[in-house]
Amino acid sequence: MGDWRERIKRRTADRKAKELQRTLRSQSREGGSALVLPTGRVLDFCSNDYLAMAGNAEVIRAARTAALRIGAGARASRLVTGNYDLLDELETELAEFKGTQTALVFPTGYHANLGLITTLVEPRDAVFLDRLAHACLVDGVRLSGARLRVFPHNDLERLDNLLARHAEAPARWILTEGIFSMDGDLVPLPGLLELARKHDATIILDDAHATGVLGPTGRGITEHYGIDPAEWVPHLITTGTLSKALGSQGGVVFGTRELRCEMINQARSFVYTTGLAPPAAGAALAALRILKREPAAVRQLEERTALVRLALEENGIALPAGVRSPILPILLGEADRAVACSRQLERQGVLCLPIRPPTVPRGTSRLRITVTLNHGEAECHQACHRIARAVATAAKMKEPNPVHAFIIPTKETI
Repeated sequence: MGDWRERIKRRTADRKAKELQRTLRSQSREGGSALVLPTGRVLDFCSNDYLAMAGNAEVIRAARTAALRIGAGARASRLVTGNYDLLDELETELAEFKGTQTALVFPTGYHANLGLITTLVEPRDAVFLDRLAHACLVDGVRLSGARLRVFPHNDLERLDNLLARHAEAPARWILTEGIFSMDGDLVPLPGLLELARKHDATIILDDAHATGVLGPTGRGITEHYGIDPAEWVPHLITTGTLSKALGSQGGVVFGTRELRCEMINQARSFVYTTGLAPPAAGAALAALRILKREPAAVRQLEERTALVRLALEENGIALPAGVRSPILPILLGEADRAVACSRQLERQGVLCLPIRPPTVPRGTSRLRITVTLNHGEAECHQACHRIARAVATAAKMKEPNPVHAFIIPTKETI
């Protein structure tokens, strides 16, 4: 029998040689965008706390109140004794906010996507995944037993052809994101919905990065495009998170009453896990109410993002075309360039961590800047200037290996 420890040693050595080894570091937050790491104080340009809700005094008070009234933890799964009135209230307001009949809250967004996909998708179904969609969507399909078919990023023509080729499948599913988490671009949802209607397919759309960010009032990708989710049942099911713009923790599935009932009974990642902790539910509900009361925050985030985008461009940084979100990727090629660039920035007081394979395709390692309302204008200009200098230094490194196509394992490709 092989020694699993030797296997780990080989994998670790391989990751280190390719600058792909990851580690955890302790940190403390000073307030706003300032973090204190073992290496010193830095400005955080990695956070997904888009609307600065995680440190909002009202949100923190709500979390404290929930803990004092209900407890620090949910104590059990929601089907046992882990359900409570605050969760019911949160789900009601989330559904109203997103324009759906119901919402079902999970401990994380990962749980929500796994639960939804494994509840609905059956082994003989045809599943079509955008090549750049999040790993939890991939994992959900794998657990479902269905074959995963990958289409080029946002390529509706290719998807149309694939859907036509699999018309005999019992059901057809299209899996994608609202804002793509590593590239910052948007799904072409109107065209995707037309394909879903044409081929009698259903879209499962992870709106994690768009909720609180897109649309005049932050309702996400559907509001951005002026789409009413109620008009697209059964062709559209969305999931979301409480962990980004709402500054708390948790995941959500939005949909019909029938879907909610089915998931409560069938979604293993819901049935067999402890319910969301009351402080997280209290914080999320407070953040949601602030967003509804103060939708101008969405416009402020858009303005802050435009400021950073312009400052980067003025410093000679070219951003990918079509990026219309607070996620701003600076492509650097191979992992060693991205790591060197990030290390230089950290020494200069800017935290902008490298994104490397397997999170992104080989040859597309990058710095991924996220803009939040925690960032002041002066901080943004300062960071952009330092980022430009670090990128210029990285550009002088030896030429990286040729860019490789992103290859999903053979059994999953078309």
